[in-house]
Amino acid sequence: MKSKDVKGSKYLLLVGGFSESEILEQYLKTHVPPQLKVILPKRPTYAIVQGAVLFGINPSVITVRKAKYTYGCSLALPWETVDGFGRLMLLEDGRCLCLRFEIFVRKGEDVSLNHVVERGGVPMLANQKSSRTRFFTSTKENPRYIDEEGSVKIGSLEMQLPGSDTVDERGVKVEMKFGGTEIFATVRTHKDNRKVKTILDFQMTNQNII
Repeated sequence: MKSKDVKGSKYLLLVGGFSESEILEQYLKTHVPPQLKVILPKRPTYAIVQGAVLFGINPSVITVRKAKYTYGCSLALPWETVDGFGRLMLLEDGRCLCLRFEIFVRKGEDVSLNHVVERGGVPMLANQKSSRTRFFTSTKENPRYIDEEGSVKIGSLEMQLPGSDTVDERGVKVEMKFGGTEIFATVRTHKDNRKVKTILDFQMTNQNII
């Protein structure tokens, strides 16, 4: 109730089987401000089922979701001293890179229906034949690395890169589409606009979608 996102709320709607608990009822009586009206449907357990059915028929009934995790992908970015020498990747052309967590949506952020976030990247090596993008979630709002505590891999995509004289023309665009019951990830080439697409699998990590 201290969250800034619910500040000024007038109603607290309880749904699900636990909402019928007498222990919860007593707790709310002593902890909920008197100006906040608590609403308990006659059949709170069925409220969730009914909501799921309504959403299946018409997804637009839910316009905004709250991101439960931070979502992003792995991306090689310029190395900084804060990263430490253990994370330094020194390439043949002299570039110093570090494998980082590139954030698409932060934990707690409002995500509208069919919200799309796009990032761009180029191959690390001039003769690189393919590009592999890995997607992650994190329990932190601002994760810096894909291997830090709270980060979990949820999927990956591999794209064959087109032949070209310049690295920029062999680059790719990475896209994540949020807001629905599934999260879609797409990797698209700059030069010939080829794309590969996947639905990120949250079952294997026991995580719930947004």
